[in-house]
Amino acid sequence: MIAGISTLLFTGIATYYGARVSADQLEQSREDAEQKTREQATRISFWSENRKDQHLVHLVNRSPDPLFDAYFRILAIDLQGGHDSGGR
Repeated sequence: MIAGISTLLFTGIATYYGARVSADQLEQSREDAEQKTREQATRISFWSENRKDQHLVHLVNRSPDPLFDAYFRILAIDLQGGHDSGGR
């Protein structure tokens, strides 16, 4: 009977530490994924140019990974001194 209790206790402790290790590995994987996302973001660049009645924005992805969900916020400046956020 004592052997059964000892085995049960050992299994409980091993399960607890196994769960802790798994949680730590999951957290590390999330941190690695976030770091990779930040590194990719530093490899994205853009520039703009005006051509007659057009304003062009060029986006360049210098990372080996494809770019998904790119968002731009463009602020239009009025030459009279005002501004329009384009949100209307």
